[in-house]
Amino acid sequence: MASPAWLTTALCLSVGGALACSCADPLSPCQQAGRSPLIFSGTVTNIRKDGVQFVRMKVDRTYKGALPAEVELSDDGACNGPDLQLGRQYLMYTERLPTGAIPARGCTRSRAIEDAAEDLAFLDEYAKGKTVTQISGTVRYRPDDSSAHPERRTPLPRVRVALTDRSRRYFAETDAKGLYLFTGLPAGVYRLEVESPGFRMDGGSRLLELAPNACSTGDVLMKDDRRLRGVVRNEDGSPARGAPVELALAEPYPEPWRNPVLFSTTDNQGRYLIDNVPPGDYYLGININGAPSRMFPYPTLYYPSGRSRSQALRLELPSGPVAETYDLMAPAPLPIVVLRARIFTPDGAPAPNSSIRVEDLASDNRVEAGPDAAADETGRAVLELCEGVRYQVYAVMDLPDRMLFSAPAEITATRDAVERIFVVGRTSDEFRELSRRLKESGKSR
Repeated sequence: MASPAWLTTALCLSVGGALACSCADPLSPCQQAGRSPLIFSGTVTNIRKDGVQFVRMKVDRTYKGALPAEVELSDDGACNGPDLQLGRQYLMYTERLPTGAIPARGCTRSRAIEDAAEDLAFLDEYAKGKTVTQISGTVRYRPDDSSAHPERRTPLPRVRVALTDRSRRYFAETDAKGLYLFTGLPAGVYRLEVESPGFRMDGGSRLLELAPNACSTGDVLMKDDRRLRGVVRNEDGSPARGAPVELALAEPYPEPWRNPVLFSTTDNQGRYLIDNVPPGDYYLGININGAPSRMFPYPTLYYPSGRSRSQALRLELPSGPVAETYDLMAPAPLPIVVLRARIFTPDGAPAPNSSIRVEDLASDNRVEAGPDAAADETGRAVLELCEGVRYQVYAVMDLPDRMLFSAPAEITATRDAVERIFVVGRTSDEFRELSRRLKESGKSR
């Protein structure tokens, strides 16, 4: 369904209790004609105010839609639009809202008639049915994943562009300026795709709607095609389904938020795909960024077959297109064991609104411990963990104004583990210091 004409390319904001719009660059006459249900030229004959401004116009010529000899438009002052004045003539692109109102403003090409020479030349042919339905646009290369430096977006010539509707597929090629053009297309919805070795569409393929006797524009940004793929197999050669394949920077940033999250889960054929990989040196493997969990019970494995980074192959991924294939042999999944816990307050009562949290002992990464990690009314919780793995485990109680913690404990999940007791009474600062000490002691062993 087409967007309402008055909302085309608009961002609406509430400013001081009133509605305001920030409009993008105006569409071409051809594009606007496809999006506006009502197009006419008219002369203002009366203006009255009743909360908002109502403008009566004599319709001089109708280019699109059905209109009586006179119409009344509502002007609430929101969004862009001409300042309608008594006795002056305007070209209006608008629509009739479900309430029956016809807005005078919106992010359209509505304007004074003396400023509408380009529009009138097009609309004269449009009203006669002589315009050519078309889809056009530009294809440019974006060298990075940010919106900065638009001047660095260079046109891509001789790139294949495809449009697909329900029954046919159309092709065109960009010229030296990165421009493409499809003409004589039937109205409908088309999927736009651009194909060029070493590049991918930023955001993937998308849909364009083409109205009768109108046009649509689909500008495309292309980025370097940077991906790693491969197949993960079990030791017996069968596909390893649901295995977590990860890339980790060989030299990570001190600030965790700066390190890219590059992760893929294998499908039923054991295939993985890690997309949009920034340039850099990496380690590839299974469960290399965290401890094994009930969801991903695989022991850590570094490509090609190491159990630690000292045994890993460092992958150098330079700038530009990257399409590498790395197959992995998955280690056998670890058995899942049950650990029971109880959570109490310092006075010995079951802790309300409490739960058990589990973390990788070597990092701050949380480990998913099962649906029953939240304690019941008696303070009991049940954890599902991977056998033989060392974790940091602690309890948390939510209060209206703060959270209380237990002292963290290093626990190795075993089948014969006894029920663990946690007492919540530590502040967040106290907990962080205890956790730091625990992890430092764990690294030293």
